[in-house]
Amino acid sequence: MGSVYLGHDPERGRDVAIELVHAWPAGESTSEEPPILRQVRATAKLSHPNIAQIHEAGVFTTGGGDGEARRGVFVVMEYVEGQSLVEWLADGARQWPEILAVFLAAGQGLVAGHSQGIIHRNFSPANVIVDFDGSVRVVNFGLTWAIEQTLQGSAPEGVVEGDAARSALAQAGLFRFGERLLVGCPAYMAPEQLEGRSVNPRTDQYALATAIFEAVYGHHPTPGASLSKFASNSLAGVSREPDGGEVPHWLGKALMRARSRDPNSRYLSMNAFVQTLIRRLNEAARQRSARLAESAIAKQAEAEIDYRSHIQWLEPGIILYEEPKRPTLLSTHVMREELTRLTKGLRGYAMFVDISKSVMPGPEVRAKIRDMFRDDNLLFMVLHHHDDDPMRTFAALLILDTIPEDIYTIMHSRTDAIDRLRAVLADAGLGGDALGGAR
Repeated sequence: MGSVYLGHDPERGRDVAIELVHAWPAGESTSEEPPILRQVRATAKLSHPNIAQIHEAGVFTTGGGDGEARRGVFVVMEYVEGQSLVEWLADGARQWPEILAVFLAAGQGLVAGHSQGIIHRNFSPANVIVDFDGSVRVVNFGLTWAIEQTLQGSAPEGVVEGDAARSALAQAGLFRFGERLLVGCPAYMAPEQLEGRSVNPRTDQYALATAIFEAVYGHHPTPGASLSKFASNSLAGVSREPDGGEVPHWLGKALMRARSRDPNSRYLSMNAFVQTLIRRLNEAARQRSARLAESAIAKQAEAEIDYRSHIQWLEPGIILYEEPKRPTLLSTHVMREELTRLTKGLRGYAMFVDISKSVMPGPEVRAKIRDMFRDDNLLFMVLHHHDDDPMRTFAALLILDTIPEDIYTIMHSRTDAIDRLRAVLADAGLGGDALGGAR
């Protein structure tokens, strides 16, 4: 709405934002309080986490002497260290739930203003600040109407015309539409604003819905390459339909209702609109969590099937234990269960441990693997890796640190390893029928 500067309040030891809203020729009414100042003071009474707090406001005068004296209003508000919602949206790709959550936080600020009888009248992403900690604050509450009244009502006669007026209006963000002068961003204005009719809280609802639509779908809902064409389409109720994609149908439907040409067809209040979207967003979050949980369960089930395939009978009496590439607590647990199932009822068995593809596991996983090799029915095992990699040998010895050395060896020939295991079984009298259920 005006120029904003960073200032410091030495009495309270805090940084502040100082906005010089606009200036107009002082004329003879320098003692008259402009409507914008009354509006700022009313807004200063608002206290809400999603509204930038106003600390102080007043009138300033510039120029004089050889130049024309001009009056303006300064607003001192809390300094929010962050970025505008416009910048936040442009700062990387964002998913629709995250975008909607930020806009709904701003919507809560609008609800708070409406509860005190204050309509924003110029809501847009440019009037929302997103703090670096994620908090959201709406700024410039109600200043649109006050500026219009100041420039067209309380300002000296003739201010609406002439170069000085055009300069003041441009600085204030005013634009001419037909015979009317309007303050703010026309892209988010409701039809009743463009027509110069009276506004109400549902006017802000239209603006919020328009901004959300543009942010989640990536384009403005009202077509029009020029202001006149855009306004014509807006007044006629011409709007692009939500184009789906990842954005749910319920959101598009809610936004279209809030953007109805007739204010009476919109939600009864801003609070009703915001609470509807909050409820649906929470439902979507719960459903998404459930889907993620189901997906995680399905992935774990697939992983367990794969892990079980890593431990099986190589031949009667000899278990093939193929260590996964990256052993985990889950893989070790599942393979232990499968080993117990396969060897149940046996008096003894041997194990061929293939570590050719595995990497060094962490200490907790190593301990679990070591426990698996402490089975009383395990007669002997050969750890095999064909590439003679010293690091694999080191990893194997680290795992077998406390396992008796007489029940294992490390070999690089698969054939020799299996022959060694067969010999151990034969020495223990576990050939042929003695192997019982081994298959």
